[in-house]
Amino acid sequence: MAASMEGLAVHPLARTDFRLAFPLVQAAVPTLDLRGWLRFAHRVGCPERPERSGIMAARRSARPHPVGLFCYHRARSLECASVLIADCFIVIDIVDHRPVMRALLAAFEHLGETVDCPIVRTVIGAGSVEIAGSLLAAGYRREAAMFCKSLPGAKTAYIR
Repeated sequence: MAASMEGLAVHPLARTDFRLAFPLVQAAVPTLDLRGWLRFAHRVGCPERPERSGIMAARRSARPHPVGLFCYHRARSLECASVLIADCFIVIDIVDHRPVMRALLAAFEHLGETVDCPIVRTVIGAGSVEIAGSLLAAGYRREAAMFCKSLPGAKTAYIR
């Protein structure tokens, strides 16, 4: 499953490239360390079962480091049998984030069609104004609010 547009290619992130993606991920989640990222990426990015979960990365042509990525998983929903959910979109590009986001969204929607999910849904951080704008421009709508609370004594598995 690959998409290519505007000089960008989006492909599943190979296990051998998990370390290359770490600076991008850490820029979005500064509390995440390399060990935590690798543990998460190895659990989510399972190329043998891409219809269940994975990590897709956008790269500019001939450049090894990703400029954007999203992590996804397939879930059941009350609205329909299957929904493809992207837990995070991370886009960092010094030139222009919009083409990267368009390429990632095209890959996300194509992936949804490929794995027979009639609905695609994403969760973004509260401060992700540019990403929210890109989602709205691409026809996505605000659907719900998400709330989070760390429970006393809870151990975070991926954060230092």
